Amino acid sequence: DNGDFEVRSVGGDTHLGGEDFDLRLLDHFVKEYARKNNNTDISGDARAMQRLKKACEKAKRSLSSSEKANLDIDSLFGGKDFHSSITRVRFNELCSDLFRQTIGHVGDALNDAGLEKEDLDEVVLVGGSTRIVKIRDLLTTFFDGRKLNMSINPDEAVAYGAAVEAAVRVGDIPEKEVFLMDVTPLSLGIETLNGYMNTIIKRNTRIPTKLTKKDFTTSTDNQANLNIQVFEGERKMTQDNHNLGSFILTDIENAARGVPSIDITFHLDSDGILQVSAEDCSTGSRKTIVITNNKGRLSKDCIDGMKVGCENMNREDRVIRDANQFRSRLESCCIESKSAAQEALANLQIGEQESQFIVDKCDETLDWIDDNQAAGQETYQERQQVLEELCKTNLAPHILPH
Repeated sequence: DNGDFEVRSVGGDTHLGGEDFDLRLLDHFVKEYARKNNNTDISGDARAMQRLKKACEKAKRSLSSSEKANLDIDSLFGGKDFHSSITRVRFNELCSDLFRQTIGHVGDALNDAGLEKEDLDEVVLVGGSTRIVKIRDLLTTFFDGRKLNMSINPDEAVAYGAAVEAAVRVGDIPEKEVFLMDVTPLSLGIETLNGYMNTIIKRNTRIPTKLTKKDFTTSTDNQANLNIQVFEGERKMTQDNHNLGSFILTDIENAARGVPSIDITFHLDSDGILQVSAEDCSTGSRKTIVITNNKGRLSKDCIDGMKVGCENMNREDRVIRDANQFRSRLESCCIESKSAAQEALANLQIGEQESQFIVDKCDETLDWIDDNQAAGQETYQERQQVLEELCKTNLAPHILPH
């Protein structure tokens, strides 16, 4: 609209296309060669494989305009020629699962953008593999028979767009004529207790953007420093995401764990430069890290790979996430119960012996948590139920933590 282009979502897999299709054909013809030549395996011969792969790529391109493609390679291996052919139907069969994945990514991109098929004005095909007839047929079916826009040269589209953006950046084209509103391809966040990924900026958020999350806190009593680890990725555990960098917030309020209040701010500009800052609300102590696009950031291939990996591991992540949540609940119950017992003692509502009994049980449970990080959801629930029953018995209802 008036030269403004807004990216609503990004998604896909950069390896879903040319290279994978070539490899399917390569594997097919390696097996065929073995059948025709007394089980001779040519996969260990680099030169033969390179020549065969080049012929497979040429055949794939031919199948976009013909029903059948021929392979004729002189002296492929051991002085023997190799002659074969493949039909478009057979090619579609070999790559059927890859084609289905393509359509899956189209649906995911729509969902991420919050759009329905009917909301789209045009479906524009770019990238060489959109010439494959089967992919075009699947897309036409997915979009309920809509005519696809194939007016742009699929091999030149990305380069043309990059050239336009470069021209805007250097001032050859006024920014008011062409303005691109981009989005971040992966979620950005920090590591919290037990290696959990706490997302600050979600994937497909429009950039530039600046977001602050409040009420982060410490995990140990009188903790003076806090190590802030910055990650990008879609998995629930930081060990499965990509570490962008870290910094240490010092001079934190001297208090029991859970008391200090720390704000974390993420600022991502239009050039993809990320600035992360942490500030202790009580002491005013503040630290910042700047992460640029050319240092430590993932390539587009890696980004797409992480998205695919995330989709495949969602179930496992949910189990880990649920266990983490119940671990945190148990820990909070311990801290609140311990504080309530100490406050009740100070107000002369219970005796020192009763108060110390509650405090000891809470400390014992906290030590157990530290030693059992991999326990399951049910185990944490059972521990919390035991602690809650103990508190109900020894503390008056009006001073119970909620």
